[in-house]
Amino acid sequence: MNIAKAKAQKSLKAKGFVVEPDGHHVYYRHYLDGKATGAYTYFSHGGHMRDIGESIQKQMKRQLLLGSA
Repeated sequence: MNIAKAKAQKSLKAKGFVVEPDGHHVYYRHYLDGKATGAYTYFSHGGHMRDIGESIQKQMKRQLLLGSA
């Protein structure tokens, strides 16, 4: 099931991820007590991708260090 890119970005911010623009991408990194936890993901600046498909969601899940649920 696809999810909206804007909804995913909003959810990451609500969970405490920090937005870090970097060249062609916008990184979302997680910090705990001022230290990076290693959980991150990124989105392209381009507006061509409005929804995130299942294959990209799987990659994001791995990047965000999420286990099976």
